[in-house]
Amino acid sequence: MKVILSSIGTSLLTKKADEAFRNEIIDFSNKKEHEIPVQFKNRIEELKTTLIKTLLTGDDGIAKSYSAELNGILSYYDKYNDSASDIHLLIGTDTFLAAVTMDIVSQYIKEKGHQCISYSVPELNTESKSNFDKGIKNLLEYLDNTIPEYRESRYEVIFNLTGGFKSLQGFLNTFGTFYADRIVYIFESGGLIEIPKLPVSIDKYLFKQNALLFTLLGNDHYQPKDKISNLPQTLFLELWDHVYGLSNWGLLSWNNIKSEVLTDDLLILPNIQYEQSFKEDFQKLTDKRKKVEIQELLASISLILSTGGVQKLSSGGIQLTPYSGNTSIYHFRVNQQMRITCTKDGNILILRHYGTHDYTERKENVS
Repeated sequence: MKVILSSIGTSLLTKKADEAFRNEIIDFSNKKEHEIPVQFKNRIEELKTTLIKTLLTGDDGIAKSYSAELNGILSYYDKYNDSASDIHLLIGTDTFLAAVTMDIVSQYIKEKGHQCISYSVPELNTESKSNFDKGIKNLLEYLDNTIPEYRESRYEVIFNLTGGFKSLQGFLNTFGTFYADRIVYIFESGGLIEIPKLPVSIDKYLFKQNALLFTLLGNDHYQPKDKISNLPQTLFLELWDHVYGLSNWGLLSWNNIKSEVLTDDLLILPNIQYEQSFKEDFQKLTDKRKKVEIQELLASISLILSTGGVQKLSSGGIQLTPYSGNTSIYHFRVNQQMRITCTKDGNILILRHYGTHDYTERKENVS
């Protein structure tokens, strides 16, 4: 079983267009649908219909000649057998033309009997560096939320970077070092190039020693310069005067190490204490993602308590409420299914249990 991620550009649209139409396509390459003139949009829709018909009625050679993305996919399948369980992830910019191209490629892939998921990365375009940086961050979050689940289900992860914009390819090539089992390209002569997973390691000690800092930064709780001054500056990005967040490299590194850093022991957090019962509930968890989810939430709560006190929790999105009929025991949600119970001592939360609604009520003898 394979997950094949393909970066999607607009070369499929320009392949057979005349020079004037091709120049128009390039001019509108960063625009969203509402920014596209109706006349141009109609021409693109006509082109889309023609391309879909050409691809679906032609052979693999036609598809390879029209689409760089399909050339990579089909060339890979020439060497390795495809499977009905293969899943294709199409990654495109947040633009009208990328969505059109992804739809064409998706229809072809589905016609071949494969599952296909298209993802237009929010804010990702090459109109400005600011937009591109925001988009790359959103892409990293998508990969971090998507790829590990496929790995756990024993899918081989392939990054097909034959198509797509060069600026996006460069980043995906780096991301593939961490997320992909192999990266594939089509060489200029037409041959398939495969780059196997490289033995990249991340300095766990650095992140372990600064776990709270990186947990906060990873959840967009930005930090002043003095908090990061003794750490490698390539991990950080100055957002405004002396206030820093994680750079794309820092976020990539943190996303790939946090499941190791945050799943051993509970973080030592200001204004948070743990009863032994809560420590035991945490250690019983076998799903690392749940442990990470708990630690990230508690780090955010600790920051709110430190800067605004208990009364700020509700405005910070944490609904801390007492159990009906028992005003000494409180609870708040981790997600729709799981919650944490606690008591209060001033602005300190003392955590008691983690689990489902029924579990925590039973442990606290409340209803």
